[in-house]
Amino acid sequence: MGRVTKANPGEQPGWKEIEGRVGLPQIVAAVSHLRGEAWKNFGDRHGDWGRPMVLMAARRLAGISNRTLADWMGGKDDAAGPKR
Repeated sequence: MGRVTKANPGEQPGWKEIEGRVGLPQIVAAVSHLRGEAWKNFGDRHGDWGRPMVLMAARRLAGISNRTLADWMGGKDDAAGPKR
């Protein structure tokens, strides 16, 4: 996988127009397409690259918080740390 860089809105004024347009459903669909199978078939499979790819893309491309992703993945509050 290629290197992904972080955007700097001060240096890249168009970034705000792009940020937030991609959502979790689109990311899951794209990774499912790359995997050639449905999320429900590989999302919990140990060692599969699909799940970390979805999580990374959700953070970097859609700006989805770790808390939101943990809730979506069915994470437990005690494992994710204290609520703020």
